[in-house]
Amino acid sequence: MQESGAEGILCMQTTNMEKRTNVQPGYMDNYPGYWYPSAFPYWDMYGYYGGASTFYEPPVVTTYNVATIQVHLFDTSSSKLVWAATFESSEPANAVSVSKDLADEITDSLSREGLI
Repeated sequence: MQESGAEGILCMQTTNMEKRTNVQPGYMDNYPGYWYPSAFPYWDMYGYYGGASTFYEPPVVTTYNVATIQVHLFDTSSSKLVWAATFESSEPANAVSVSKDLADEITDSLSREGLI
């Protein structure tokens, strides 16, 4: 790498792939709700308010995969680590395209900071 004239080496590696689960709890509420006007406070389902019914929304469980990507920037003249970062992507099926996009963003950012 030193012979090529490169100042640094940017290495990206997918280090972990894990499945995560998100649980949104269910809830109960009354119908009719707050949207009815207060001018008719005693109207029920047959008239208004008194016969309000209850409904239940069950919990929602979502499972998704997350890829952990580590990025390292090495200085070719000293062979030392200059910069490191860890990223997570919720699109592990597209890990290659995500890594390419991430590399573009990282190199732009590092060049603005004067590291490369």
